[in-house]
Amino acid sequence: MGDVQQPNGGTTLALVVAGVVDDQAIEALCARLRRLLADDCSAAPGAPVTCDVGNVAAPDLVTVNALARLQLVAERRGRSIRLQQPSPVLVELIRFVGLEDVLQVDL
Repeated sequence: MGDVQQPNGGTTLALVVAGVVDDQAIEALCARLRRLLADDCSAAPGAPVTCDVGNVAAPDLVTVNALARLQLVAERRGRSIRLQQPSPVLVELIRFVGLEDVLQVDL
């Protein structure tokens, strides 16, 4: 599902999404991101949250839905998410549903 990390002494917020993302995982991931943002004491309050998706297994439309929901959570708190290490399949799905302008992808 996902883990929350604060590498670099808390200056970069990161959420790791790994494994199979199913409908049950979405709310748990959103809750983790809300907690991460609530606990954030970083010096860069508007900086994007890094979302490492490199170990997502079998990305599908549920995965894209989860990422879009995470983006909404971040936006409600004045942030955004930046996807790192997305698979080509995940990038293609994001493009297919028209969210390439909503979900920032680091290739």
